Amino acid sequence: STRTPEGGEGSRNVRVGILYIDDFYTKENKFAVSELYKIVKDQSIFKFGFLNTCWHATIMRRYNEGGGHRPKTRTMYKPSISSVGNVYNIYKKKLSQLEAFQNYIAEKKERSLIQVASCTKLNIKSNSIDYIFTDPPFGANISYSELNCIWESWLKVATNSQLEAIENKSVNKDSDYYSELMAEALKEYYRILKPGKWITIGFSNTSSIMWNIITKSIKKAGFIIANV
Repeated sequence: STRTPEGGEGSRNVRVGILYIDDFYTKENKFAVSELYKIVKDQSIFKFGFLNTCWHATIMRRYNEGGGHRPKTRTMYKPSISSVGNVYNIYKKKLSQLEAFQNYIAEKKERSLIQVASCTKLNIKSNSIDYIFTDPPFGANISYSELNCIWESWLKVATNSQLEAIENKSVNKDSDYYSELMAEALKEYYRILKPGKWITIGFSNTSSIMWNIITKSIKKAGFIIANV
C-alpha cells in the first residue's frame, strides 16, 4: 500500500481519512482494478488504457452537470458524493477510443518522435528546429508530480521531482528556484531553434510575480518578445 505524497495535493484528503492510495478506491473497485491490471500489465497499449481506468475508478470521480462523470483534473479532489464507476464499462470505453486512434494513425504517413527528458538538456542538434510550441508549468498552479501518485502506485515507478520546475512551499521550492529552471529550459529552446524562427509560449497564471519571472527568463535566454 502506497502512502499519499507529501505536499498540498497529497495531503489534501488526510482530514477525511485518505492516507494511502488504496483509500481512493471502494473495496469492489480496488479488487476489479487489481484483477484488470494482472491481465494487461505486460501489454503496452492495453496497459495505457488501464492508466485511464484506474484514475476514473477512484472515489474522486464526480457527477458533472453536463454528464460524463469523471474526477476533477489538476487536483486530488474528493467530492462529497462520489460517482463510483463500473471498471468494466470504463475500460471498455477507453479501448474503443484507443482502437479509433490506432486506426487513425495507421492511415497516416507522418510519424512523430516522442522524448521523455528534461527541457534543460535536450538531445537535439543546435539550430535544427523550425518552430517550437511550449506549454510550461505555471508556477504553483499545478503540482504535477504529486498528481502522478495514482498511476505511479500501480506502475511501481516514482517521479524524481528534484528538478521539477514548479513553485511548491511544501518541498522548499520557491519562485527563485522556478525562475532558474525556466531560464535553463528556455536557453535550450534558444539553442535548438533555427536563427530567425519562432517560439510560442503558452502561459496561464494571474500572478504578476510569475508573469515577470517568465518574461525575464525569456529575455535571459536570448529571445525577443514580439507579441503578447
